[in-house]
Amino acid sequence: MVEEILMYLPAHEVVQVCRLVCHEWKELVDSAAHWRERCKREEIQPYDASRVPEDWRLFYFQSKYRRNLLKNPKADGRPHN
Repeated sequence: MVEEILMYLPAHEVVQVCRLVCHEWKELVDSAAHWRERCKREEIQPYDASRVPEDWRLFYFQSKYRRNLLKNPKADGRPHN
């Protein structure tokens, strides 16, 4: 049940706050399964399906905040006009 609740919280809060609650929550937040599930729910996938990320949390954050500078030179999250 805790795992499901953590999925609804913003990722940065899960890492910065929830991890500190207790040992059990820390293990949940640090698990690859948690970050794989977040990626799955948010449809974040490796470009090459044959290369599974070694660190799913790192992969999640890098993918989530990566900006396509060709489509959006300002990298501000808004489409380029």
